[in-house]
Amino acid sequence: MLEQALQKAMLLQRNKNFAEAETIYVSLIAQAPNDVNCRYLFGTLLHEQHRYKQAHTHLSIAYRLVPNNADVVYAFSKNALKIQSKSDVLHAITPFLNINRKIFRLYVSTLSISELNVLVTNAVNNRFWQNYELGKHFYNLQYFEEARALISQAYRVSPDEEDISTLLAHCLSKTGYYSDAIKLYESLARRSPKNFDVHFNRGVALYNRGERELANQSLKRALALKAGHAQASIYLSTSHYELANIDESLKTLETALEKTPNSIVLQAAWIDLLIQTENIDDAEQYISSLSRSRQLEEPICILFSRLCWQRDKCKSLSLLQNHDYRHSVGMELIKRYLQLGYLEQANKTLKSFYDISANTVEWKALCHTYSRLQKKALQAPLEEYRFLVQSFDLSNNLDQEQCNALALYLRNRHSHATQPKSQSVKDGTQVSGVLFDAENPVRDALLRCINQCFDEYQHSIEDRSCSYLLLPDIKGKKLKIREGWSINLAEGGYHAYHVHQEGALSAVFYVDLPIEIDKDDNAGYLGFGVPEFSLDEPLEPEYVVMPKKGRLVVFPSHFWHGTIPFSSETHRLTIAFDVEAL
Repeated sequence: MLEQALQKAMLLQRNKNFAEAETIYVSLIAQAPNDVNCRYLFGTLLHEQHRYKQAHTHLSIAYRLVPNNADVVYAFSKNALKIQSKSDVLHAITPFLNINRKIFRLYVSTLSISELNVLVTNAVNNRFWQNYELGKHFYNLQYFEEARALISQAYRVSPDEEDISTLLAHCLSKTGYYSDAIKLYESLARRSPKNFDVHFNRGVALYNRGERELANQSLKRALALKAGHAQASIYLSTSHYELANIDESLKTLETALEKTPNSIVLQAAWIDLLIQTENIDDAEQYISSLSRSRQLEEPICILFSRLCWQRDKCKSLSLLQNHDYRHSVGMELIKRYLQLGYLEQANKTLKSFYDISANTVEWKALCHTYSRLQKKALQAPLEEYRFLVQSFDLSNNLDQEQCNALALYLRNRHSHATQPKSQSVKDGTQVSGVLFDAENPVRDALLRCINQCFDEYQHSIEDRSCSYLLLPDIKGKKLKIREGWSINLAEGGYHAYHVHQEGALSAVFYVDLPIEIDKDDNAGYLGFGVPEFSLDEPLEPEYVVMPKKGRLVVFPSHFWHGTIPFSSETHRLTIAFDVEAL
């Protein structure tokens, strides 16, 4: 009788009929208070409903009754971690760490980065699945180098396990080992020819390696398996655009939208592409069709506002003001207020977003522009810029042969025809993945130099304060290079003023430069303090840095920065990257 009732309760629980299942569990526990299954199952039900304290009562009893049962230990520990510290449940978890994969995974998920590193350092003869679980966790935390080392160990033991092979390929791609990643993806594709993820990620690796045509082939195979997939379609469209295949670029997104018309990501990408290709009427018609049925989503509202700005500023402003806006629309609205000279409204909106946006790059950048326009300070004190924008000469650590090899490698990567769309690069090209690319001939030496410079930078500003400029939030934090890309500017090329949204610090390294740098008009110089949006009375750069071959310039990511246009037949070749503070 008890068994039948228990089976009924389990079925109700699986079907999410929690109230009915609970009634049966309560009745059964009243009859048999020391029945392990009743306590265990009722505890898991309460956990599913986020009733952790009540769940703990029953799971604790189940654990006391059968402390060696892995399923019970897992459920007890998982729930206990919601209401207790990790140390309180270690006694339950520890005996299972070397024998139960699920419990080991749970334990790993509770550890900080420093604790994870200690666990890896102290590990002796880890089982392959332990390396896999550790590596997977590092990967999810975006510590890709650490993940690659662990997953590689697991792969050597079990190369035929598809999950391990797939994750290793992802790790190789994320850390710049594109050739190895592509080979592994190709092996996986032969085993699982209908695996969308394999074809898609192979396409991304080929794209990042600069092999646009091969990338397109792989992305097309992926889309044949998942028609209309947003990211695959956007990658393919972007690749076509950079190869100057504009019709194919448009066709790719148009086809994707036919398959998945409600994808916000695709809608925004389509509007952006129409604007970039000067199909303005089509962009407006498409946006109008979207607005008839519902309020425009944030990214689309922003694009529409920008589209309207040149000919109808009131409409542009109204679109933003009438939106149920969050961060992105709020920041765009502040830009419009600043452009129109509505400084009081800009200040009020900045203050209203303090709680949710004060730690963001864009909010800090807009605060700075507001201060300049408010004439609280016509120009930031030069000494503040001088210690927050620091230059390092890497030519002391990289010899001429290494610098030449790096320049040759980068030029070969800039093989596509068109500047990136929706980027700050003008009259030039941009490629990603170059800093971590295993084929970069001076990768390791360059990274060592860069990391040393960031250590010096962090130490130098640790006890400093500013009266005008906002400091980067890096005190006491671990700095980690997030990504790197290369820019190749032709004659008349420049970087429009912008900020880097994802970093705490940003940097540029000058690989090769025009022979002559004009010191009189600052042509080719790196300028700071000018916003990305136009003003009735344009602001001049508050601070400039002269480019120099072998020079690394480090600065807070929230500083508006850009390149002053230059005239030279010699291309300007740089690497830029962001650093996050953890």
